[in-house]
Amino acid sequence: DLGFRISARGYKILLEPKAKCYHYNRTNVKAYFKQQLQYGKNTLKLYFKHHELIKGDEITDIGMNVQPLIILSSIFFFILGLVDFLRPLWLFSFGLIFSLFIYFLFSAIKLSMRFSDKTALLLIILYFVRAIAWSTGAVISAIKYLLGKNGEN
Repeated sequence: DLGFRISARGYKILLEPKAKCYHYNRTNVKAYFKQQLQYGKNTLKLYFKHHELIKGDEITDIGMNVQPLIILSSIFFFILGLVDFLRPLWLFSFGLIFSLFIYFLFSAIKLSMRFSDKTALLLIILYFVRAIAWSTGAVISAIKYLLGKNGEN
């Protein structure tokens, strides 16, 4: 929100290559999920406040922004498919997840080739963890928003 407000007022955020930046990497998948869950909660709040951000930017593109929608749609169609005559919706649900897998695979291959590192292909797992965490965070924020508890985490 701060970066958006700075830019909206006409100021620029510049990169200082000599600046030291400290970044805390999560040490396990559970900690990463928790971090991304919070990100998902806050991102939805940010979209409620600044609708135009949903289109994406240089860091979080539209492909990343639609991932929670794809995950949640897949779950929705899977649940609908539990009804016998709606069972074909499972194929649609699977198709959505498969398309997300292809997107993640392409992203991981691109990074793997860029850095000549085959272990980058493991990012596919983290991409799914991130998308599920974002989706969960978005649902939590949406429910709290609808219940009038939009200031709480």
